[in-house]
Amino acid sequence: MKHQRPLSRPRAANPTAVGAKPRASKPGSTGGTTREPGTGRSANPSNARARSIDPTPRPKHGRPATAPKGPPGPELPRPFADAAKEKPTRKPRPRPASAAPPATQPQRAKLVAPTYYALVVPGLEDIAATELKATGSRILGVLGRFDKRDTVILFRTDDIARALRTTTIDDIFEIVFDAPTTPGRHAPRQMARAMQREAVERAMLTHHALRPGKRGRSYNVVARMAGDHAFRREEIEAAFAHALDGMLAKWVPTPKNAALELWAHVIDQRTIAGIRLSTDTLAQRTYKKAHLPASLKPTVARALVAMAEIKPGDTILDPMCGTGTILREAADAVLSLRSRAGGEEPTGRIFGGDIDSEALDAGRTNVGRHASLARWDATELPLPTGSVDVVITNPPYGRQHEAVAGLPKLYRAAMREATRVLRRGGRAVILTGEPRELAEALPKAMRVRAKHRLLLRGLPVTAFVIVRE
Repeated sequence: MKHQRPLSRPRAANPTAVGAKPRASKPGSTGGTTREPGTGRSANPSNARARSIDPTPRPKHGRPATAPKGPPGPELPRPFADAAKEKPTRKPRPRPASAAPPATQPQRAKLVAPTYYALVVPGLEDIAATELKATGSRILGVLGRFDKRDTVILFRTDDIARALRTTTIDDIFEIVFDAPTTPGRHAPRQMARAMQREAVERAMLTHHALRPGKRGRSYNVVARMAGDHAFRREEIEAAFAHALDGMLAKWVPTPKNAALELWAHVIDQRTIAGIRLSTDTLAQRTYKKAHLPASLKPTVARALVAMAEIKPGDTILDPMCGTGTILREAADAVLSLRSRAGGEEPTGRIFGGDIDSEALDAGRTNVGRHASLARWDATELPLPTGSVDVVITNPPYGRQHEAVAGLPKLYRAAMREATRVLRRGGRAVILTGEPRELAEALPKAMRVRAKHRLLLRGLPVTAFVIVRE
């Protein structure tokens, strides 16, 4: 007879069957409930094949566990039973009032309609603001007398492309940051962090729409400061460059010819930063190919033309024309007047001259066919008496040129000739850095109607508006 293997003990249907070790009950579970095999449904306790379970939980990690208090609760539906096993989420504690950011730290303001600012030569604020208003812009304020180079004009407009066609403004920016200057050593980083990404993205869209041909992924940050602060200009540039680098993926910084420029102006207790929308051609024009030391800025020359209040048909003269900037701006102003009048207004003569042959060659390059040039001496003009309606000129003065011997004598002779060729009622606009010498050289027939004091390359100059009586 073969040896028979003894029968093995039948396996329990569930952990609560005979021979199974007791399992600890979890909160929210039904310790004694069994399920029918193959159905997943709860079995009737009266018909259960399993014996009763020891209610004492199994010790964990060798430590005695305490028995649950009270009888086990009723069985929950499956989803709620699973949820009951999850740990309750901890509610975040409310931030105490003392944890609020300090008042000196710049706050992220709500994004509003875009605001722009323009840079103009100090002293030309009124003329530039008048020109901006003519484009439909609304002037918000003027920040001046903080810098020897620029004055800031804040404005809003619905047509920024039209504002970029102004002629007396050097640069235009869309503001991406405007807040009180934060005091302290760490102010540059705090202010740069407060710059809004949304404002930068919107300004970049405006920038790309205005300059679609400008390609590349390079940027540059330029900072200017006025007033006493605990930080340096280089720290402002580094902080805003770091903030901009975090917003522009795959863009690289470059010091020159960058595709995108951000300028930050720290104006005493106020800091303004903006994306540059204009190019160098706004201030320097495209026609000015020839340059000489001390040549006049085109925006200043156009302001002198505006002061002269020229009319279509006027004969305009610059007896000391230099590189011809005033003559070219006068010619462009006349063309603009004729265009607005439908081209029916008469065209006057525009001409000038200079005693310096090198300056005269540069003037012919810049002026082209827009004006007639001749070499002459401004103290002896080959022109008939009373043949000119407007004289606009920028005579030499010692701070720009080499010391001019006998400058008062030159002024007296030149003003005498200008008075002779001007008709009665004619206008003259003369820009000089020697206002006392010019005032003493004016004949009695030349009455000063207004004076405009400017800062040209940091030097004080005065524009005299004169009427020939």
